[in-house]
Amino acid sequence: MEQVNREQKVELLKVAWQRFTEMGELMPGIRPVIARSWLRCKRYGLSSQGQPERSLHNTEDPGNYLAKLEFKEDILGPVLKETLTWLNSEAIILLIHNSSRTIMEVVGNLPSPFALFFNKGQLVSERVFGTFGPALALQGEKQIEVIGAEHYLAFLQSYHSVAAHFFINDEPWLLGAVIPMERSGPQTLGLLQAVTQILNLKLQSFSSYYVNSSTEKRDVIPLEQLEKMEVIKALKVCQGNITQSALMLGISRNALYNRIRKYNLDLRQVIVS
Repeated sequence: MEQVNREQKVELLKVAWQRFTEMGELMPGIRPVIARSWLRCKRYGLSSQGQPERSLHNTEDPGNYLAKLEFKEDILGPVLKETLTWLNSEAIILLIHNSSRTIMEVVGNLPSPFALFFNKGQLVSERVFGTFGPALALQGEKQIEVIGAEHYLAFLQSYHSVAAHFFINDEPWLLGAVIPMERSGPQTLGLLQAVTQILNLKLQSFSSYYVNSSTEKRDVIPLEQLEKMEVIKALKVCQGNITQSALMLGISRNALYNRIRKYNLDLRQVIVS
């Protein structure tokens, strides 16, 4: 199955899914992580033709983790919105709290009726969404994608779901995305992984700044000098990758190119210095 193109793979997956849901037989070529999830979904008694169960939790007073999220909003918000721009589609980005398995933030839009099931407070689990990227990540997969007919629920098979972990104050969180199949591609999971790496780096820098500022007196740095330093830092961390550097800085590629010209930066020198 790995040797055929994406369109053929999607069609073969549909045949495999139909055979499993109707006869309980697993065809060769189904990824083990997907096959195990399908078998669990059958044991749960999930209907492959059903819809996710709406299970909203109270997010008005969820405890300290919401305070942590709000404290980092100036970092999380721009990165999530920029990620949606890079996906360039009718997609949604989900920010999920690992311990409570609850959606805490949603960026973007999906058409009805799909949008109804991705709201703040919605419980995410395999028993609710079946074989679904964020649900599998919450079961221990470091990063995962579920493509089209790999979703156990037929309701989700026009989508590509992906998920990867990151940390806020050493506490695990999950970043998920749901993208229409016709707008997704093999680079989608890689992009999400890059975003989680960027979030980890930015959040670590953010935490270090506030720890240091509370214990020592800091000199004020002119904004222009600070901007140049941050541009150089991002380019170094991302090894000169403009897309990833722009995501880290929360700006567009064009804006980053403008700053590279403004500060007369040589990418090769920046990377090796």
